[in-house]
Amino acid sequence: MSNTSSQQKKTTTPNTENTWKPVIPTVAFPLKPKSNNNKNVLQKYFNNLAGDPSARFLFNESGLWHQGIHLRAEKFKSSEFDNQQICAIADGELIAYKVDSSYKMEDEDAGASYSTGFFLLEHHLEYPKDNKLTFYSFYRHTAELKKYDATVSKILGETKSADKYPVMIRNEHNQATGKTLPDGVVLEVRKNHHNKTHYDELIWYKDKVTNQEVRPEKGRWKIYSKSYRVMIEESLPAIPLLAENGIETQTDKEVALANPIKVKAGDVLGLMGEYNQTEENGKRLLHLEVFTYDDIEAFRNKAKEAYQQDKKQDKEKRSLPDNFLYVDRNQPYYSLVGKEPTQIGETQTEIFVPLSELEKKSVKVKDDQGKEISKDYYNIQPYLHQSTTNSNVGIYVDDSHLTQGITFPGMNVFTTQSNGVDIFDQTLCHYLNPDEKDLESKERLNPLFKAIMEELDLDKEKGEPVRFEAGRLHQLSLDAIQHRRFIGIIPKHQNEWASNRVQQFEKLCRVFIDQNQAKTAQQIRKRVGDLSIQLKVRSFDTDKEAYFIHPLGLIGALIIKPLLITTEMVNAVAAGRGNDQTLLDALNKYAVLYKINTPLRIAHFLAQCAHESGGFTKTVEGGNYQRTAALGFSNFRNASSSKKDTVCPPNMRFCKQPNLFNLIYANSNGNGDENSGDGYKYRGGGYIQITGKEKYAGYTQAHNTHSPDDQQDFESNPELVRENIEYSVESAMYWWRNMGSHYEDSNVLADLGATDAELIMMGANVNGWYTTAADGFPLLQVNKHGIRALRTPRGFTDRQTRFNAIKRLLGL
Repeated sequence: MSNTSSQQKKTTTPNTENTWKPVIPTVAFPLKPKSNNNKNVLQKYFNNLAGDPSARFLFNESGLWHQGIHLRAEKFKSSEFDNQQICAIADGELIAYKVDSSYKMEDEDAGASYSTGFFLLEHHLEYPKDNKLTFYSFYRHTAELKKYDATVSKILGETKSADKYPVMIRNEHNQATGKTLPDGVVLEVRKNHHNKTHYDELIWYKDKVTNQEVRPEKGRWKIYSKSYRVMIEESLPAIPLLAENGIETQTDKEVALANPIKVKAGDVLGLMGEYNQTEENGKRLLHLEVFTYDDIEAFRNKAKEAYQQDKKQDKEKRSLPDNFLYVDRNQPYYSLVGKEPTQIGETQTEIFVPLSELEKKSVKVKDDQGKEISKDYYNIQPYLHQSTTNSNVGIYVDDSHLTQGITFPGMNVFTTQSNGVDIFDQTLCHYLNPDEKDLESKERLNPLFKAIMEELDLDKEKGEPVRFEAGRLHQLSLDAIQHRRFIGIIPKHQNEWASNRVQQFEKLCRVFIDQNQAKTAQQIRKRVGDLSIQLKVRSFDTDKEAYFIHPLGLIGALIIKPLLITTEMVNAVAAGRGNDQTLLDALNKYAVLYKINTPLRIAHFLAQCAHESGGFTKTVEGGNYQRTAALGFSNFRNASSSKKDTVCPPNMRFCKQPNLFNLIYANSNGNGDENSGDGYKYRGGGYIQITGKEKYAGYTQAHNTHSPDDQQDFESNPELVRENIEYSVESAMYWWRNMGSHYEDSNVLADLGATDAELIMMGANVNGWYTTAADGFPLLQVNKHGIRALRTPRGFTDRQTRFNAIKRLLGL
């Protein structure tokens, strides 16, 4: 029996080794950029941090430990960003929150106001298999509840059946519980106005016999929205994300969600709130931080080792693409002004930039064997303090610096102990104490921050000294490039929201009391106490040390340049071909240039391409024509009988090549006569085949205009279009924009819609715009856009199947 059971297990257990994929969450920015502001967004974030002494990662203007960054509404202008709504920075789960009923006050009922609200999200990384890292994103100083719209109504009502049957109580899964209520039963209902179902939450009903409120023993109840009448209705403000998931918004308490809410990167969590210092008013900001309790060095080392092995694979077999540029110190950089890259210097500081932010140029160079190859270079000039080099020229590094952000490249982990409160060896209160006279000891950094500042070397390459003086850090105004350098630091440190934080600040408060500033001490105690967090949920615990990661560093490390055309889109029209990274890269590269950039355009283009190329497998016109097929060309039909028999001998299954193409394509599309050989030379090439000498010449001009660094002559070398995937893709897009049978620009037709009417027209535009029927190709009624009928395009069923697959995927 045991052998049989074991054998059964062997045959039924799936092979997870082959199905496992890296777990890397999609990431997004916490304040969404407006549609006209979506280029180099990460750099704009760093620009907005510059000059704000309280915004810094690691320490604030007083030298106090600061484990996040501040995103101020006044810096993130509403014309460029949505500075009201806070968005999740990565896929994950909302596991806890807090919202103030009203902002806290510096004094009991006066002074500066500030939010203690927050959202806490948990996220996961896994690469390679079983190498896991759990990290958290924390969003502090969220809006008080009264700033949210009233999305929920609290209703006191009584049952009134919508039909002749008793009112049914359902569970949270909308299943009948077996409980029913007669008419006239008093109840309380919670109605969520975002709820698109016809059911509301039943909080309790009053038993007619006992007159007691009856509530669900577990879970939640639902009731049909038309099965009760309203007696009293009270509108309640609520956090929409909670209301949409049937969770009542609780105020002034730390709430761990019993049922965490799954969120996607970019989903709205809530609203930005106020955080005012003394004598400030109306200052809105988001404090954002990212941290992990896991051993990030161990995770990074395993990830780096796996990635190095992965890079040895063929491009299409790799599990992770490059998404990040890390340049270490003392690396060569180049000018691309001349015919060849010329080294003009070496980097003096580290550079961390996601590929989505970089300008790339491809340059022809010679390899070690003297063979000419194409090599990519990336412009790092915007991330250097270079004043002598023209920014229009650029400073470039080569593609040897490409890597994967999940390995946290160049980021240094520091575990040296500190005092947990500030960055100074003798603490800030030592500096503030007038009885302490030794200025040198006051300004000495503690071991952790001494090591960090030596690593950062902020004045390196800029030529200006950076001073760290206790109590005077408000004078240290870091620029955007220096702020970016902080992403290379991951310290292990105590949490600034620790439950015993008030005790940690008591020594500082005593200094103020001794200087007759008891009110200031009391304000510090109150604010620190209000902001301390007692909550413990999953691994989250503010009394444990954690590794703190610069939030923008995390986003930059995981961000992938948004793809117009995804693996899933290509696989929908051509199973498996979306896994070909070379094909996917080419589709995305040229889709931007040829403006095949909307869901409708992409769906139509991919479906027609996939049909014409046998699912992106054929890039050259097939040469096996039978005589009956050859008769479809006028040059063959009009030829003499002897010519027909010479080109397509009656005793042969297929016509002769190159003879047939030289005949049927002679004297058309710029080709010479039959003897010129142009017909065969310029036969169809690419995923939607361009055919004829003038079409190859036209494509050459278009390509060279779009790609000045990759000049080609497809008229002289048409085989490039058939043999190089990039050119097979681009030539198809050139055809798409310039050679349609009726609509010269197929984008114009694609924009009309996604119904069968447009699909018939598109098939005809690609295959031939015929308005008369033929054997096997009846007229199809279109009745739209002024087109009354068209002949069925060849392969219409296949075109339709492929298009409908991507149509469903894109929700068209």
